[in-house]
Amino acid sequence: MTGETTPGQVAWIDTALWPGRLGLSPDQELADLGRLARQGVNVLALLIGPHEGERWDLPEVHALTVIACPIQGQAGLHGPGPFTSFLEELMEHLLDGRAVVVHGCGEPGWAGLSAVCLLIQAGMPPEQAVTRVRAACPGAIGTTAHEQFVDDFAAR
Repeated sequence: MTGETTPGQVAWIDTALWPGRLGLSPDQELADLGRLARQGVNVLALLIGPHEGERWDLPEVHALTVIACPIQGQAGLHGPGPFTSFLEELMEHLLDGRAVVVHGCGEPGWAGLSAVCLLIQAGMPPEQAVTRVRAACPGAIGTTAHEQFVDDFAAR
């Protein structure tokens, strides 16, 4: 699905960079995790803020493998550490043919930034990666700070 999404629908990003599928969850609260599983999602990738961790303690929810990356503001996305490991783990799932949905619990923009970084890591030029993510989820990468983050990630 691309363009505007309805509640509970995954915004799938159109790419053939890997055998798996990459999507974004447009639901801020992820109210119906079972619906994600019914849409074929295998892996739920969560970027969680400092007060979100206790909500996502379970390793599997509705047969979804849950991978969480704790983030302390956008600064937590830079450099080696949890975010880099998070992207590497998601890439392994995508290369293994799994459907991965990224959800940013703590701050708007984290999920889109993660998706763009995965596309760049797979070899897509940054501008094309941003365009693909925005096509799937309008409003993603919506600030100058997000665009700068993409530029910094691509330059590393």
